Amino acid sequence: MPKKSSSEEVVQISTTVSKFVESLSSVPKDAIPLDFLRRYVSPKSKITVHPSTGLVTTEKQMDKRSVLSYWSDQVFGSSDVLDYSSSYPYAVGRMHYVISTIKRELAGLVDFRRLNLVDFATGEGTFLEIVRHYFPEAKIRGTEGSKFLSDSLIAKGFDIANVGLGFGEQIDFRDADVATLLWTLSCTLNPFELLKEIHASLANKSYLVVAESSRILVPFKKSLSDMFRTDRPADIHPHYFSATTLYSSLVSVGFRPIYLNRFHDSDVLLCIAKRVQPPKLDLVLPSDDSNLVVDFFKRWDNLSTNEYVRYPNSLEVFSA
Repeated sequence: MPKKSSSEEVVQISTTVSKFVESLSSVPKDAIPLDFLRRYVSPKSKITVHPSTGLVTTEKQMDKRSVLSYWSDQVFGSSDVLDYSSSYPYAVGRMHYVISTIKRELAGLVDFRRLNLVDFATGEGTFLEIVRHYFPEAKIRGTEGSKFLSDSLIAKGFDIANVGLGFGEQIDFRDADVATLLWTLSCTLNPFELLKEIHASLANKSYLVVAESSRILVPFKKSLSDMFRTDRPADIHPHYFSATTLYSSLVSVGFRPIYLNRFHDSDVLLCIAKRVQPPKLDLVLPSDDSNLVVDFFKRWDNLSTNEYVRYPNSLEVFSA
């Protein structure tokens, strides 16, 4: 909770579980459009802020299958260095950060000698390989919506369920100690449905580890021109979580956070939560002040527009 200073009282902004369910599932008519961000996104894309929760989302014009297919067919395997691959050194590094944090924070709560872990939406399976390196005797499984990526991982000896999350398919990992969802929640059109499916697949003894990029209401870490892309539909990354909106999103489904990392000075926003029973819809949860979020983006836009140094992506610019 925010602390009270001697000169003023900090007011905790809050809303109900039902409002978080809404913000995770759809874009309301009174969503606040960030029209000043238009030049950073593709022509038909728009970024909005939920008026009650402060969650940052796109307009969500694509459907779930199209988003899944876009990642599978257009992003993974792309030769464009701006597209994501879990094999890039920065991505590998942050996955080591995740497993190291799990090992430290769940010590005494999980028997790592008999670790049973499932990685939801594992993608290229880099995290599974890292876990196997740390815990050679662990039972390691994953889910992946792409048939091509699933077959590739099965060929490497991994136990993979070829299912897309949030589509109502039955999955059962009630024997898992730890479940991970890494840089995936923000890339689904309906995080509430996705989290509900994960919740239903786990037992109360399980812990869910969610990692995202730390971008909202923290020190600016990149230009908005690097945050968004004009040549990709914004809907393939439709959500941007702050620590507060991630915390309350997890609680709204039935995951009680027990650990939150130092997200202000880290590129990673990481939360570990224990599976519990879902709360009532009228439970009050902390939220972000939507006006503060809008102001945050205006300041970010000003910095991005007037930046006097454009850091090079290659040493070639220094060549004579």
